[in-house]
Amino acid sequence: MHYSLRVLGLLASFIGGVAAAEPHGVPPAALPSDVTGAFMLAPGQFAVRYAYEMTRYEQMRDGRDLVSAAQVLTRTGYQSAPSRVDVERHDVSVWYAPVDRVTLIARLPVLEKSMLNQTRTGGFETRSSGVGDLDMTAVARFMQHGDQQSFVSLGLGAPTGSIRARGDTPSGRERLPYPMQLGTGVWSLQPVLSYRGEAEGLAWGGQATSRVYLGDNDLGYRPGNHYWLMGWVAGRWTDFLTTSLQTEWQHWGNIKGRDRGLDVESTPVADPMEQKGERLDMTLGVVVGRPKRSGPALEFEATLPLWERLDGPQPSFNWRFQVGLRWAL
Repeated sequence: MHYSLRVLGLLASFIGGVAAAEPHGVPPAALPSDVTGAFMLAPGQFAVRYAYEMTRYEQMRDGRDLVSAAQVLTRTGYQSAPSRVDVERHDVSVWYAPVDRVTLIARLPVLEKSMLNQTRTGGFETRSSGVGDLDMTAVARFMQHGDQQSFVSLGLGAPTGSIRARGDTPSGRERLPYPMQLGTGVWSLQPVLSYRGEAEGLAWGGQATSRVYLGDNDLGYRPGNHYWLMGWVAGRWTDFLTTSLQTEWQHWGNIKGRDRGLDVESTPVADPMEQKGERLDMTLGVVVGRPKRSGPALEFEATLPLWERLDGPQPSFNWRFQVGLRWAL
């Protein structure tokens, strides 16, 4: 933990030192992709974005301790335990600004998930793929004082992803556990409050986000609410190259209710009371291009965990990589 924080401080100092030599400002579209207001449009303007994201979970974590799938099977009565989970995500987003200071965003993900499971006698793999939940968001700039700006947004999550994905297991074709489902089955609200400041080629900011699930789905459960706190800094190297450094803390709760189609004793990822956790991540981002009012911007982001605690055992976050292309028309 102390080593990770030292690395974080050195990276932030390096980005700041480079940016201080650059006289131009940081284009909003060159900020981290999760920052609200990072890509506000001019009235009547459209933009599109495609992003590919790969996330890897490896081994398991119980509290702060890493444990292997074999250790979980030795210590518990579960029939299987995941040793690795991969999630591929294809995001297609559309932006539109109907009036000044307001931008509307619609985002639809397509997911491909795989989970390697270990048993006492061998192992098996399960897969699921399809459309995830649709997000629709309105972003508004409500304060601007010189180079200081604040934004508020409200997102609505629509339950377009399946919660009935099935896969082949040693017991036959069965409903897959919660992490392998493509959606939540419930509507959700996602309010966001963010701040951004800028001076002499350096930009910085913070953001608070939550996702609150509204009622239970058709199978009798709903995900635990999710909360994020983010801080970030970005600087320009040249007119065509911008880097950013982001830290994000997140906390999520256990599932409320349960899917009666899952055997709670078969695997820990089917237990609704072993889903809660919190984590601190660090993300390094690079934007290539001149992402101003119009034109393309190519994005790269890599995320690593700094700290993690899970009510488990649960799959432990290992890394995430994202590449995206934004184009304002």
